[in-house]
Amino acid sequence: MGKINAVIKGIGAYLPEYVLTNDELSRMVDTSDEWIMSRIGIKERRILKDPNLGSSYMGTKAVEELFAKTGVNPDEIEAVFCATSTPDHLFPATAAKICNNVGIKNVTAGANPMDLKRGIDKAVAKVVEGIRAQAKEVGDDFSKIESVARIS
Repeated sequence: MGKINAVIKGIGAYLPEYVLTNDELSRMVDTSDEWIMSRIGIKERRILKDPNLGSSYMGTKAVEELFAKTGVNPDEIEAVFCATSTPDHLFPATAAKICNNVGIKNVTAGANPMDLKRGIDKAVAKVVEGIRAQAKEVGDDFSKIESVARIS
């Protein structure tokens, strides 16, 4: 078998419009911007507010942006990778829904997005196994807990 080449021709992204800031969050729960920033460094989060939309919607928007930026034709796409911890459903795979939404036919007709998901799941399991092997007990020592939160 010959050498296999892959090319990334561009990257697309989508961020939901609604921004939840630390200040807004502090009005919902007992916290503050300073407390959150000093421990985990997060200033804001993007929230998809429509309960009828999910990961496949955001992935679709990202791929549509990619197509607009690069001029890539959906028929040129041979693989779609979508890693999410919040899929719309367990089946069909989020990658399959994105492919269908943007007209990518070669992937859904050839490579099975569920097989890709299973492969990603196995890779994630190996990473988690490695992290667990290196994990250290922090107990009630707040300085150790704070250190872990900053690294995360």
